[in-house]
Amino acid sequence: FEIDVTQHLLSEPRGPPVWIVGDRDPAHRGNRKRQVDNTPYMVGDETSSTDLEAGMKAVSTRSNWRRKATDVEKESADNREEQRWTWGLPAWVLLPGEVRGTEANIEDPAARDALQGSVNTKLEGVDDLSLRPPVRTLREWADEYTKSQKMLKEFVFTKEVYGWNWGKLEEALDSVLSANYSQARGTTSVEFRFESDQVSVRGDNKLSKMLSNIWWYILLWILLVYPLVIWPFKRFSSYGGGEWRVAGSSFALTKWVHLTDSRPGQTPEEYQAEYNGKHFDLATKPLKLPLKQTPGGVSQLVGLREGEWFAQWKDTIATLVKQRYISEDGPLTVPTNTRGESTGYDLDGYGSGRS
Repeated sequence: FEIDVTQHLLSEPRGPPVWIVGDRDPAHRGNRKRQVDNTPYMVGDETSSTDLEAGMKAVSTRSNWRRKATDVEKESADNREEQRWTWGLPAWVLLPGEVRGTEANIEDPAARDALQGSVNTKLEGVDDLSLRPPVRTLREWADEYTKSQKMLKEFVFTKEVYGWNWGKLEEALDSVLSANYSQARGTTSVEFRFESDQVSVRGDNKLSKMLSNIWWYILLWILLVYPLVIWPFKRFSSYGGGEWRVAGSSFALTKWVHLTDSRPGQTPEEYQAEYNGKHFDLATKPLKLPLKQTPGGVSQLVGLREGEWFAQWKDTIATLVKQRYISEDGPLTVPTNTRGESTGYDLDGYGSGRS
């Protein structure tokens, strides 16, 4: 069965922030292979001599220092992507131990200011306080794509979700499944599926339109036209294929939002006391806000945390697993049982509740 959490995505008055890949992050920049817009000789690089030689050859032939990414850089980028997904971090966060330039950049100045220190995570050493504008804007990347003469070019705009620790949540869900389903009768698994997570723009020509049609695509494979003619053209011809994966947007499940009525130097305890004093209806049952101190004042955590969601759904999931339930009417959106205890205690927000 499936559970839909789309309703928990936070609404953004200005729309979700748009980011551009960092110059040192290996990405498809109009080429079939991943590239970086950076010289290979940088302080702190850990690249082999072979990788550096390949990088220097590329640097001498490409403008703006664009070159093929080294194997070390690509491996590091893959590890960053996996770590960001596990911890539920957006693309603009600089991870611990990584060099500046591997994180994405925010183009809109207002969004950049609002996102300073907004990421909700328990991972130590994360930097989301030094957000920078991109060297090249989304419009400039789009212009480069439009001017390209490649017939099978494609511009891919990525959409991601952040704010939940997917790794911890998967562990908690696995515990519920294993406790309520006999392994002798089968296996269990947890999968997080993100639908409509990218938008693709392709060239306006007959060949590109034909390959975008699934039936034509299958027919060309059956007739061996695709593997023998189209694929070599797409792979090796300068007028063949080109891919741009340089931009995207991020949708939050939780984030820290600056409280405009707070002041620099104010502590969460001071703000909480002032808040309760202004709301006399809370005198008998004060509302404890999730707050943290920031350089600009105080921020409040908004959105449903993964621990709170798990607490709501734990018993429902256990019951459905015991019943060997198979969903036939689409994903579930509302839990049917009350909250359980024990498993999930290390998830952010589990058991805390909000009065």
